[in-house]
Amino acid sequence: MGKRGLESRDLLKIRLIGDVDISPDGERVVAVIQEVDPEANSYRRTLHLWQRERGLQPFTAGKEDSHPRFSPDGTWIGFISKRSGQPQLWRIPVMGGEAQQVTRIEGGIRDFAISPDGKRVAVLANLGRDGVQPEKREQAKERELEADLYRKHTQGVKVIEHLYHKMDGEGFYGHRAPQVVVLNADGSEPRQLTQLPYRYGGLAWSPDGTEIYTAVNREPDFDRHPDRQHIWAIPVDGGEPRRLSPLELGAWAPVPSPDGAWIAFLANDPKELGYDNTKLYLVGRDGRGFRCLTAHLDRTMSNSTVTDLVGPGRGEPQWSPDGRFIYVLSSAFGFTEVLRIDVATGEAETVAGEGKAAYAFRLDGQGRKLAYTAATFEHPGELYLAEEGREERLSGVNDAFFEEVAVSRPIRFEAQAEGGPTVEGWVIPPLPGGQPLEPGRKAPTILQIHGGPMTQYSPTYFFEFQLLAAQGWGVVFTNPRGSLGYGEAFCQAIREEWGNKDMADVMAGLEEAIRRFDWIDPDRLGITGGSYGGYLTNWIIAHTDRFKAAVSGRSVAEWRAMVGTGDFGWAWTERFGNAYPWGPDDERYRQQSPITYASNITTPLLIEHQEGDLRCPINQGEMLFTAVKAAGKAPVRFVRYPDEFHGMSRTGKPWHRIHRLDEIVRWFALYLEGREVEPPPHGGV
Repeated sequence: MGKRGLESRDLLKIRLIGDVDISPDGERVVAVIQEVDPEANSYRRTLHLWQRERGLQPFTAGKEDSHPRFSPDGTWIGFISKRSGQPQLWRIPVMGGEAQQVTRIEGGIRDFAISPDGKRVAVLANLGRDGVQPEKREQAKERELEADLYRKHTQGVKVIEHLYHKMDGEGFYGHRAPQVVVLNADGSEPRQLTQLPYRYGGLAWSPDGTEIYTAVNREPDFDRHPDRQHIWAIPVDGGEPRRLSPLELGAWAPVPSPDGAWIAFLANDPKELGYDNTKLYLVGRDGRGFRCLTAHLDRTMSNSTVTDLVGPGRGEPQWSPDGRFIYVLSSAFGFTEVLRIDVATGEAETVAGEGKAAYAFRLDGQGRKLAYTAATFEHPGELYLAEEGREERLSGVNDAFFEEVAVSRPIRFEAQAEGGPTVEGWVIPPLPGGQPLEPGRKAPTILQIHGGPMTQYSPTYFFEFQLLAAQGWGVVFTNPRGSLGYGEAFCQAIREEWGNKDMADVMAGLEEAIRRFDWIDPDRLGITGGSYGGYLTNWIIAHTDRFKAAVSGRSVAEWRAMVGTGDFGWAWTERFGNAYPWGPDDERYRQQSPITYASNITTPLLIEHQEGDLRCPINQGEMLFTAVKAAGKAPVRFVRYPDEFHGMSRTGKPWHRIHRLDEIVRWFALYLEGREVEPPPHGGV
């Protein structure tokens, strides 16, 4: 008996693994496994421990356990958990036993780092003006509010003083910000080392335990230039902080060398407006000897692979124990691999994740074993162990599921628009009901466009793509100009030309796929994308009637309205030659906005947007819906998701994600096949 086709509710069964760490002796690996809790409409995250003699076994029983870190001596594991209500640091013996709460800080923590001797921890605590305060139970907070009616009835009021005051997925910053706090490993004697109004990110101890390295923008004009984040050294026992990285970079993820002489970090150049490739840098502990280790590689030192099944992960650089090499994630040509960079020469070698999309890794204390998590076309993510050129898969978190459900394998091809470079793309063949398409049959086919645009598609398991294939439809996806992973010039090619060269590339990819694969029905084509992919979808259907149906997700329709409304503040003005939309020179905003051409849209359009989207605010979807409705040339439907953010399709509430997929299938079935699909239950307006 053959395997069945994928269904939208199968999303409830997918397990994701990541956030990996390996013990100093390399004998144990800890990772987080995330599962859906259908009843709670949320996710459970628990720690699992791998040992050679036992395999991968559950290790904690909390509902929200994450960020596991082995202690330097390997005897205990620190992790973040919401067992007490707020995210706090906990620790548990490696040999098993009861977990003990370490921090009890009101506001909770975001990250932590254990000192080299294991006697202290540094945490990023969410602190207000009153500094470190004891954690309050929810009941106590409720009693306080009941006693103070003013606070109770005004706690939702937001007083905004800074331009950058919100972040999609996080919400509004409010009066708290992450600050560096050092305390003993048992939670005693907490000391706050940094102060508001600055927001700190990332933590690393110096090998001698005297300094903590972190990333922060402490410039006087930090609110006007939030992308100028620098690496700072914070003395643990008093003294003035020191800036180590140059002012012109936006830096993060500091990691000191084993001898403490050098700090490696990742950075972008703000002048490149986010289009440049992330690079790996070195600077001396004294602030001297600054250099870029990867300038000659012309590939991004980051995980830029986009997927709708996002496993928990950490991928900051890591030094080899002898200080000769730095390990780092790097994306190129549709894959994300672990590179080993020679510090002396800059020579790079792939040591793990070849042909996969890796998203988290850690090296053991001897530099012999590397644990990492990665996705492939048939697995959303698994745990691997690499050692001396050999590789072993340690997990099979979805093996039982894929014994039942069929997977359509991506097929690679290349295409080229007139005057453009070669573009990489893939086709996912139709797999109706889990079975191959009958010979001679033509299938509707959907063009998928990724967001960013500074990301990349990978031929790895993508739930939405596989769901469309299970309907009997083909899927075409490409990495057009503007994507990461193909060099800096390729990425910057669309600068100030959105909707031009990238449209040419995705359309060339579609036409090449039609030419190569005779099962594609050129008269039944759909198009969809989210975020920037939604923008390009809007743009394309306003400039061609090639498609019979379109789905635009969390998109941009009007660039002027993006300035100051999304979480990028006024950064969009730099992308339009520093022209402000309220000035006399705003013509470029109008020319590059799909809403300007909305009266041309004749393609049936489904718009989906999240009401809590702080990246591309929902007024973008509202304007597009109104404009297409007013033009009256195409059917249009607008689906709004409450209490959701920009990244809902990847990490939002499970049932909302399923509803979205059902709506997409329903729309394409109606306009590509003339087939009515029973609508999912909803409270339509």
